[in-house]
Amino acid sequence: MALEFTKLTQKIKAMGEATLTREDRHNITLTDLFEKLTKHATNWKYIDETLALVVERGRIDKQKYRGCRPLSQREPLNQGIDANSADFPATLIAIDGSQALSSRHAAYQYYLLNVGGLIYHHGGDRTPDHFSEPELFYLGDGVTETPDAFSSNFVSIQRDMAEVERLARVVFDNKYAQAPILAILDQRLQYWPIGINDAAQADRFVTRWIQAIENIQACGALLAGYIERPETSAVVTLLYTLDYGTEAFDIEKLNTRPDISDVMLYRRVLKAGQRSSVFEIVNQSTSYAPFRTMNQEICFFYYKPPGSGDITRIDVPKWAAQQPEVIAQMHSQLNAQCMLLGNYPYVLTRADEIAVVQRRDQEYLDHLIEMEMQRRGIVSQMTGKQFGKEITRASAQSHTL
Repeated sequence: MALEFTKLTQKIKAMGEATLTREDRHNITLTDLFEKLTKHATNWKYIDETLALVVERGRIDKQKYRGCRPLSQREPLNQGIDANSADFPATLIAIDGSQALSSRHAAYQYYLLNVGGLIYHHGGDRTPDHFSEPELFYLGDGVTETPDAFSSNFVSIQRDMAEVERLARVVFDNKYAQAPILAILDQRLQYWPIGINDAAQADRFVTRWIQAIENIQACGALLAGYIERPETSAVVTLLYTLDYGTEAFDIEKLNTRPDISDVMLYRRVLKAGQRSSVFEIVNQSTSYAPFRTMNQEICFFYYKPPGSGDITRIDVPKWAAQQPEVIAQMHSQLNAQCMLLGNYPYVLTRADEIAVVQRRDQEYLDHLIEMEMQRRGIVSQMTGKQFGKEITRASAQSHTL
């Protein structure tokens, strides 16, 4: 049965009105924030002193504070920095992952992870190298010993681990390739396993993530996390913090997530191809502590791709961010990659294409599993619910009584 769109008409109109009202309200706030960004663009001493007063000795909840501070005093906060020409050879390695999880109504329980990637040789005639690494997990394989291991959260975390650890291995295998080597992940670098309530287990995942970053660093490679549509408001929170001592200061704004994101603000700052100054995260939360302990703090900058691309966030380990020439290299290479497609790095697009598990791939995998089970005389069947789905979704024809 087709969706009855006529019953949604009024809600769609109401959605449009609400969106317009919210944007009008945001524009007023953004104008005020942009003025603050301009006012404090090079006010380094005041920024340091205020952060020390409010964050270190203030009344805010350090576990909830999500502000940032400028990493250096070289670049004004309200200016976009142009990309240099990427006229030097480099090796770019991008990784992406995909997953396929059997329904609990299916005949056999499993999940599939496929990690794919591309090695792009910039500045030469060598064609890119690509690779993929599929792996099947099932009860009794020594990894997934309980049905809990088939939850979507757990599978997503395993995919994340596979991505970063595979990236570290590929970097190691190519550590003598044309320098600089830039490894790229399509996600944030300050990792936390969402949905894991066991603190010890979560810490083990974070430790594995950070160890992979350390291995990349040990190979002399650079690392970047490319995040589209970031929802962070770290710079906005910083600007609210700088209201300290004025009537505009509202401590509750520092303990709650703003409804204005940094992306909204930097749409007023950055032109195509430009990046922002570099910031470091000011965060005392549990999820960030292992990164400080293992000397892998994360910094970031915002970047506007050429073409129609919106503002993205680029995560960078602090050991790389502290070197201006490294940030310039990353910026120029990412910009050159985005220019190939207009708004997104070519290497990440190809990595996604290589990694993705299509529906027909999973269907053929189900067929191979079923054939193997039959060969061994093992008989199982899907639930009635799953059987009904297979029948009704296999054709556009409606089934009625």
